[in-house]
Amino acid sequence: MHYGLKLRVKKSWWLYTLLLLHSTFLLLFFDEHNTGAIFFIAFGYGYPLLLVAVLYRYSQNEIFFTPRRLNIDEEKISSNFDDGYTEISWKHILKLKFMHGYWLLYISKNQFIYIPTSAFKSETDLNAFKNLLAENCPT
Repeated sequence: MHYGLKLRVKKSWWLYTLLLLHSTFLLLFFDEHNTGAIFFIAFGYGYPLLLVAVLYRYSQNEIFFTPRRLNIDEEKISSNFDDGYTEISWKHILKLKFMHGYWLLYISKNQFIYIPTSAFKSETDLNAFKNLLAENCPT
């Protein structure tokens, strides 16, 4: 299962279950003149399917899954991958989130740098990274 889809289902499984149960209930007992019921049936079955389709489409964009090597220092974060190189200054990091074993360093409202804790070779490297985050990033 695609990681984005897995994360979305893990966070909101109860919502999708409720939508499907509610839609099934309405489907079994709805009055065909009730347009509200028709809308909720369509939405309850359609939204989860649309979500799967959108996330599947993003999973086909290989640039998202290209292996990268990050070099992190006091001035910037640089990223090397097969056919490219990028640099991001610490001042461009707008927001920082730590979530279950990885960091998200936001460079815009919807773009972030994903850094898993498993990427660090040693506890010393991890602690040095945490110190750089404390010095350079807003929380």
